[in-house]
Amino acid sequence: MNFRSVLFVLLFLMGVSSVAQKRDTIYGQVKSIREELTFLDQSRQNKKLWRSEGDYGHYGFTSARFTKGRFHSWWYHTPWVHYLNYYKEFSEDNKVLKEIWYYKSQDTLRYREFEYTDFGKVAKQKEIRYRTSTTTYTYDTHQNLVRTKTVDDKGNIDTKLITYTPDHKVARTTYFDTEDTDEIDVHEHYYDEKGNLISIKKYNECGESYGTLYEYDAKGRKVNRKYHSPFIKVKKDDDFYSKRAEGGWDRLDEAYFYDEKDRIIQVNSYRENYEPLNTVALNYKRKMNYTDGLLSSMYIYQWNDTISSYSLYTYDDEKRRTKLQVFMPQFPKNNRESTYTYLKDAFPSQLLYKEGGEEVIVTFDYVFDEKNNWIQQTKSINGTPLYVWKRKLEYYD
Repeated sequence: MNFRSVLFVLLFLMGVSSVAQKRDTIYGQVKSIREELTFLDQSRQNKKLWRSEGDYGHYGFTSARFTKGRFHSWWYHTPWVHYLNYYKEFSEDNKVLKEIWYYKSQDTLRYREFEYTDFGKVAKQKEIRYRTSTTTYTYDTHQNLVRTKTVDDKGNIDTKLITYTPDHKVARTTYFDTEDTDEIDVHEHYYDEKGNLISIKKYNECGESYGTLYEYDAKGRKVNRKYHSPFIKVKKDDDFYSKRAEGGWDRLDEAYFYDEKDRIIQVNSYRENYEPLNTVALNYKRKMNYTDGLLSSMYIYQWNDTISSYSLYTYDDEKRRTKLQVFMPQFPKNNRESTYTYLKDAFPSQLLYKEGGEEVIVTFDYVFDEKNNWIQQTKSINGTPLYVWKRKLEYYD
C-alpha cells in the first residue's frame, strides 16, 4: 500500500470512521433544498490534486452521494473544502421530484426529474448530462422491479431485466442493448440456506465472465470476499498472459474478523502474486479497537507487519469525537491531529488542525432559521472567513 493510497484512505476515514458522530437533521416538511459553496477569496478555491481538474476536483462529479460525502468530510475535518452546488425538490410525501447539480458558472452539470407509481416507487426518470435520456421502470405484482429501459437522444437503448427467487431475492439480472442482442451481460445470484448471498456469477456473449464469491461463518457473518476470474495467469519468456481455463481462478480479495460483539476488528486486503502465479499475498491489514462501544484506535499494517499508519480517537461524555490523531511512522511530517469544539449536538464550532509542525485554527459560524435548521455556515481559517456554505430551505408546513 503506497503513501498516496494510505493518505486517501485516512482522509476518507476521517469523515466516516466515527459511528458516534451525529448527523445533521432537517426539521419540518421540506419542499426544496438549494445548497451552494461560495468563496470569499477567489484565490482560495476548493482542494485539487492537479490544476487541470474541474470544479469538483479529483474524481470529478461521480454521483451525488459521493460528492456530498466527500464535501462533508473535508468541510468539518480539514482546513480545505471540496465543491457543492445543487437544487433538490420534494413532493409532500418526501419523494424526490427533481435534482439539479451545477458548475461554478451555474451551468447545469446534471439534471434529473422523477415520476412515481401509485405505490410510491420510481416509474420514470429523465436525465440530462452529456446526453438526454429517459428511463422507465416496470414492477411485478409484488412491487419488485423487473425491468428498466433507458432510451437516449441518440437512439441508444439499454435494457435491464430482473427475475427473483420465491422469497423475492434477486436471482438473475440481464443487461443488453436492444439494438444488438448478441451483446449481453448476465448476473446470476446464488444464496445459502440462510439467505446469505454467496456468489454472483457473470456471463457475456463470450461465456463466463468475472464474478464475486462470499463466505460466512456459523453466525452468518461475512468472513471473506473473493473475485472469480475465468482466466489464469501464464508466463512465457518474460511476459505474463491471461488464459481462459476451466474453473478459472477464485482470488481472495478481503478477509474479515470479528469480536464477541460482532464488530469488525480486522480486515485483511490481498493482492495478486506473481511468484508463484495465480496466488495471492497479503497487501495490508486494518485493525480496529473499541472502548465503551466507540472506535478508539485503528492501525494499518503493510504486508510485512510494519505499521503504515495508526489513528487514535477521543470522545466526550456525549460520545462526540473530540480528538483524532493520525500517525504515519514512515512519513512523520504527515502526522496530523484534529481537536474539535462543539456548538450544538451535531455541529463543531472549532477545529484545531495540526500537521507538519503547523497549526491551523478552523472556526465555523452558523445561521439558523425559525425551524432551527442551519441556512448558512461560514468557515474561517486562522480568523479569515474564506468559505460560505449556504442552504435555502422551502417548506410545505
